[in-house]
Amino acid sequence: MTKRFYLLLGLLLPLAVPVQAAESLNDAMKECASIKRDLKRLACFDRLSGNVTDYAIESMSAAQQASQATNVAERNTVATAPVINSPTSQFGLESKSTAADIDSITSTIPGEFSGLKRDDEFTLANGQTWKVVDSASLYKRTTNPRVVITRGVFGSYRIQVADLNKTLKVRRVN
Repeated sequence: MTKRFYLLLGLLLPLAVPVQAAESLNDAMKECASIKRDLKRLACFDRLSGNVTDYAIESMSAAQQASQATNVAERNTVATAPVINSPTSQFGLESKSTAADIDSITSTIPGEFSGLKRDDEFTLANGQTWKVVDSASLYKRTTNPRVVITRGVFGSYRIQVADLNKTLKVRRVN
């Protein structure tokens, strides 16, 4: 009987440990989510993931934290004006072997806009020219619509016009 008990305990104990670890991880995530300051909250989540930052958030003043947050936001913002040799200026042109780290760009289509259909070419405010290669179409009458072009699978790109849930497949012309 004793051997069976220890064998059963040995089989069930490893199953209980992950449940306890998951509960403690869930509690830790809730604790991180409750932090009000953005950088402290991010640092808390980084510590949970094991991706510890190289700066001490706790020792920064509020002004330093705001400055750090602004710097991070500026690095993560996608430019809407053309810049020679920037990752955004090359978005859509790179080959699969030289794909950049940018997953999407945001810009506008200047002027009056009534929609997009197959073979339509359009130029964004940032100077990039794109062509619709999708057989579907979308219609919306507006002026200077905000658009997001996102990298898809197998080297494809999709455009979404603001306030529309539909996307179309596009290809960069220049």
